[in-house]
Amino acid sequence: MFLSCTFPVFVFGILTVSKVVQLPYLFRCNLILIGCIVVQILMAVSGLETKGQRSLDKNTS
Repeated sequence: MFLSCTFPVFVFGILTVSKVVQLPYLFRCNLILIGCIVVQILMAVSGLETKGQRSLDKNTS
């Protein structure tokens, strides 16, 4: 159950960090997007997210 909360925890962490840290030539929204993509890649590489969870479910409308 805890593992299902890892991505939202990282998103809130990224939001907090982006509020405090301001990088030149990088807007806050871009920093959040890059952070979310990095977290998603790390979750896929580490096995926290399976291939089935990453693929689109064709039975869902």
